[in-house]
Amino acid sequence: MRLKTPLYGIQGVASASNATLNIPCNARIHQLTLFTSANSGAITDATLIIDRIKLIVNGVLIRNVTPAQAIAVSKLNGVTPPAGVVPLWFSEPSRRTIIGEETFALDLKSQSSCTLEVTFKTVTAPVLNVMSVHDDGSTYVTNADGSKTLIRTVMKQLPQTYVAGASGVQDITNMSIAKPIHRIHLIPSAGNITRVEVLADNVRVHDMSKSENDAILAFSGIDGTAFGAGAYSICFDSDQQITSPLIPTESLVVRPVLDTAAVTLTMLIEARTVGFA
Repeated sequence: MRLKTPLYGIQGVASASNATLNIPCNARIHQLTLFTSANSGAITDATLIIDRIKLIVNGVLIRNVTPAQAIAVSKLNGVTPPAGVVPLWFSEPSRRTIIGEETFALDLKSQSSCTLEVTFKTVTAPVLNVMSVHDDGSTYVTNADGSKTLIRTVMKQLPQTYVAGASGVQDITNMSIAKPIHRIHLIPSAGNITRVEVLADNVRVHDMSKSENDAILAFSGIDGTAFGAGAYSICFDSDQQITSPLIPTESLVVRPVLDTAAVTLTMLIEARTVGFA
């Protein structure tokens, strides 16, 4: 059974400060949910209260997202949280199989440390509560001989930026290919992304307009508009299978087409890693 309990001991909840929560390393966490408000409850829009959310395990950065990005990831997979609620998903209910859903659960058992860091904006009297959905289980895969192997596979969500001086086709060639890439969310500071082409090891693996991409994603129950009308979500695993990431071995080129000049492009990259390295 999955337990649903609050996490206590949040330190430093204040305007324009960093709050930290040391999470006990004794469970497999499926979801962390942040509940926030400010100004005696008058403000409940988490994007006006929180600037950034980080999760660090064994000193390694696992998640680095804004509340808007965390909410968009949830909406992308069909769950729109209410005002003041920011979910951090580890298990992914939208996956096609049970093992797929639990593969990315945050198994903290035997780890040395896990810290949630929340940076607040300048607001009056912010409030933060964190709920954990967790259990005592572990995730195993069954081998051909019937034996089982423990797996700790983590979905990292980390940002990267690209500055485009001009509109039109951009060549982004410095994205890491060290880990299998499940999804890349391209979020422009202004204007729209009208098309994206992706070359992996010199093979074209993705080439669609914004409207075509949104339609294809919708067939799998994925909301391609979750990050905004001008943003573009590339989902290599649009079949909702954990076995469908992009795994380049030599090179990766992402070519978005921008309709506006002088744009900063934020790329939220969802890539999986074995363990917490």
